[in-house]
Amino acid sequence: MKEKSGLSEKIGFLKKTSSAQGKADTWLFNLTLLLLTFGLVMCFSASSPSAQTYMGDSYYYLRKQLLWAVLGLVAMFITMNIPYTLWKKYTHYVVIVSVLLLVVVLFMPPVNGAKRWFVVAGISFQPSEIVKLAVILLFAKRLEKQKWEKARYLQDFLPYLVILGVYALLLMLEPHFSCTMLICAVGYI
Repeated sequence: MKEKSGLSEKIGFLKKTSSAQGKADTWLFNLTLLLLTFGLVMCFSASSPSAQTYMGDSYYYLRKQLLWAVLGLVAMFITMNIPYTLWKKYTHYVVIVSVLLLVVVLFMPPVNGAKRWFVVAGISFQPSEIVKLAVILLFAKRLEKQKWEKARYLQDFLPYLVILGVYALLLMLEPHFSCTMLICAVGYI
């Protein structure tokens, strides 16, 4: 049965990968491009008047978003070609770094009343973005080895709740309620 080719295969960015790594999901890639395009259009639509008023250029915010979108796509192409076994190998390091960054950010000066950001070389980032990756990697690694028994369901589920609880506590100290809810939802799913 021949598979339909999507936009991603027509533009040649996605290559078939080895069987150990799997094959790129063209539907997911096309959906990502669609959402990215929609987001850029909405960004321009919403910010054009204020960019013209305050910056003198109606495309000011669109250019910034476009730059980050391109950098995000480059990062996506790099990470999608990293074998999952390598992610699995470094999961605990990602978890340790994410927890350390969440603790260190609490000692940073507040920005708009919250301690969520690190600023390095003029670029700000939030440790909570690394937490999202850490939770997914850690839970996937643990679930791969987990043997579920109906009688022990609560005991098996408890470590995941503790992990989410630690992350939720650190995130709420920033405070970062929206990210806390997102990470708890991702962990629960």
